[in-house]
Amino acid sequence: MGNEWSSVLDLLLFCSICGFLFYAYLLYVIMTAKSEVFKAAFFRIFFVTGLFDLTTIFAQQWVRADMKMGFGPPYEMLTRLMMALTATNLFIHLFGSLLMTLNRYTAVCHPLAYDKMKSYCIVAPGSLYQLVDITPRILSNPLQEANFLHSTIPARSCIACIAIFPELSKENKQNMFVINNDILGENCNGVLWTGIVVFVLLIADIVISYGAYYKLFFIEISYERLGEGWKFLGRSETQIGIRMMTAAVVSAYELISVLLIIITVHTIKRKTKGHRKEIQEIGLVIFATVSVCVSLVEALYDIKVAIGGDLRGLFLWIEQQYDYYYFIMISMNAYSVILLSRTLRLEVRKRWRRTNARRKVATITW
Repeated sequence: MGNEWSSVLDLLLFCSICGFLFYAYLLYVIMTAKSEVFKAAFFRIFFVTGLFDLTTIFAQQWVRADMKMGFGPPYEMLTRLMMALTATNLFIHLFGSLLMTLNRYTAVCHPLAYDKMKSYCIVAPGSLYQLVDITPRILSNPLQEANFLHSTIPARSCIACIAIFPELSKENKQNMFVINNDILGENCNGVLWTGIVVFVLLIADIVISYGAYYKLFFIEISYERLGEGWKFLGRSETQIGIRMMTAAVVSAYELISVLLIIITVHTIKRKTKGHRKEIQEIGLVIFATVSVCVSLVEALYDIKVAIGGDLRGLFLWIEQQYDYYYFIMISMNAYSVILLSRTLRLEVRKRWRRTNARRKVATITW
């Protein structure tokens, strides 16, 4: 029994626990943040997808423990559920990640179609500027040509947006003022990423994912009696169709995601010119590279298992590393969002500073 436990208490379990806690903390920050930014479409998608990712991390570790220790028939239904969740939640992860990539793409490349839009009138000396506020409350900045300065008008309880146009002199910029949109502007809704659209997409994501793998919930797990314990054998039936479907979906997801990321990075470079957001570019490239690698390995493994035959060479190595790259694929969103979202980093930093300040006050008081 000691050897069995030592086989479970390995580096991957440690990384999974750390990744689980880090992911859960980010979801907690987003859920409890008061800023309207975290109510945007991107963070709603990230939050829902993250909940299923956390479940997947736990399910993966349960299945690993059963494979190494052999829980046996008394826990067969629970193990069957966990194995099914590693498949269904993988689809939810892929679709959710694709929606977030598409969200970044529309925010950068098609800002007029992004989120809700409001019309504002901005007046400068001798000039009248009509501006459509296309400032999205999202992860990746839309990077419009004009810079935006947000200010609140308490008297009318509305948020105004002042555009700082490069061609205006410093004096004109200081003399600009905002006319409330209740008077001169009118509200109009964007086509994409409204609350109802995001809700429908997420529900469809979950329903399709569970519908595609519903058979896995009814396939029993086989065990072999081994001395006083049990040996895990796997599912009693092989699902070739499901394996091929998984490989096809993973490949299609990566192809579309890489294409959108390439266009997004190109647009960031073109729009920001001399003051480009290099961190965003590097982050997107790193995210795309790692995602492509682990997803390609996943697709190759599923194809080989579906075809059958002995695992040799590359495929044997892939099988041996399966748990590692699967964990990387599932937890990747947590690391990418903290790298790409300056807003989230500032929120986390603010909370840590607040916590440290409270500790110092408590220490001084004591």
